[in-house]
Amino acid sequence: MPALPGPEQLEWEKIYEMEIVTRARAWNRARDVGTIEGINRRMAFGGYLDVIRDADRAYEGAIWKIAGEILGRRNSIRLVIVAGPSSSGKTTTTLKLCEALRAMGKDPQLLTLDNYFWNLKDQPQDEFGDYKFESPQALDIETINRNLRDLLAGKETSVPVYDFMAGCRKEKWEKMKLSDGQLLVMEGLHAFYQPMTAGIPGEIQFRVYIETICQLQDGADNFIPWTDIRLLRRMVRDNLQRNYTPIKTLGHWHYVRQAEKEFIVPFIGQAE
Repeated sequence: MPALPGPEQLEWEKIYEMEIVTRARAWNRARDVGTIEGINRRMAFGGYLDVIRDADRAYEGAIWKIAGEILGRRNSIRLVIVAGPSSSGKTTTTLKLCEALRAMGKDPQLLTLDNYFWNLKDQPQDEFGDYKFESPQALDIETINRNLRDLLAGKETSVPVYDFMAGCRKEKWEKMKLSDGQLLVMEGLHAFYQPMTAGIPGEIQFRVYIETICQLQDGADNFIPWTDIRLLRRMVRDNLQRNYTPIKTLGHWHYVRQAEKEFIVPFIGQAE
């Protein structure tokens, strides 16, 4: 695998399609929610439910468009891969994509990479003893590879189930098998990381990337970083689902950002 550029060498304008960013900004401004002041105005004087409904329609429309593209290549696509940075909406989007595919006559099975975390006691740590959950090495890549090979070959395989509250895999693994022609949908933080799909032909894969592209300005016309929205989401999720306090999430966030720049952002261009 070729060496990747360091975070300071990434050419952000080339990595992100600026047309998408510009479109998101125009969408917000057309509904007067491009600023915090505008959002507060909507909340105070009404109309915010219309914005939510518009956003939901746009989101659902994008998912159905993707499902249609996948179905258009039904004779070649076997593996759909959904990736994106932390708290970008991967799980929700993947579930909705599966629903859309079912409505179109496909019945995909879902493989979630979060189930492949090593037990907490076996997780890699940095020099300060902090767990490196955000690194691809936090996942059991060998088992991922074996499960993918078996599933795409039509074989039954055993996949792990991870208990985040306990910090370990459950003793009982789940049996999984694809029927003839059935789609496999795989989602995860590092799903685009090349070793995850080692040996799987590129022509049978369809890759989807999701990220929170927040085009929101404060009172001084400064754009609020996209990452701030995801940090807030992650604080809530970690507290509710992963036995992690908001303070711990905040203290760990710099590892999240470093891993994104090293192992996620450079692969955005792989997405269809």
